[in-house]
Amino acid sequence: GGCTNEEYAKLGWQWQEKGSEKERKILLDLGANCGNSYKKLQNTHSKYHSSHRAFDMSYLFEWNPRIIRLYLNKLAEADKGVRLIPYPAWGVDKNMTFYADKRDHDKDDATYLKQYPCKSLKVNTFNSPEDSGGMHNSRSGEPIEVQAVGFPGWFVKQDIRPNDLLYLKVDIEGAECSVLDAWMDMGLTCSVQEYYVEWHDIFTAEIKKCATKTRNRLRAEAEKCKHKITIEVW
Repeated sequence: GGCTNEEYAKLGWQWQEKGSEKERKILLDLGANCGNSYKKLQNTHSKYHSSHRAFDMSYLFEWNPRIIRLYLNKLAEADKGVRLIPYPAWGVDKNMTFYADKRDHDKDDATYLKQYPCKSLKVNTFNSPEDSGGMHNSRSGEPIEVQAVGFPGWFVKQDIRPNDLLYLKVDIEGAECSVLDAWMDMGLTCSVQEYYVEWHDIFTAEIKKCATKTRNRLRAEAEKCKHKITIEVW
């Protein structure tokens, strides 16, 4: 993993030694959508893993209740290593306003599943927070009040062990600055083996500015880590 035992202790991480320290591969998927990124990363990493699945544990963050019901619940039933987190990820715990695409409001489940088979494209949902940079537009349906989870604070409370291999995917519609800045502020950059980040710098000038700054900071911090860290554009 990316930290020594002493470094974990300083961070206050709740990792525990359980028998032998088996190396585990853990996926942290922020913005899981219908599970397409989970499937893609499973395929990418499966050839390097001896078990029937690429990741020993997968934490999938997705706030949209319809997507969870139609897609992710089935995925979690098929893979007992999957844990669904039914909240959006943010830098800190926060009440937020999200929107689903109003064009899908009147579609029944059968039509929805047929139109969005969850292959290469995302399910058509406009699930961006209201205050991430003027994201509300003509496609936005009724506002939905949700509780966003501060991802770094959530992470350090999990059962993370010193030699775990962590893979972090971030595709959260402009909220990557909030999450990754808070992540780096807590000194967690080197805990991850591979980052997969979609930078939404075409949304607004404000988001473009913060995305550029956060991206450069992440690259600079990753270069200082003891082990090689891969940062890929998602």
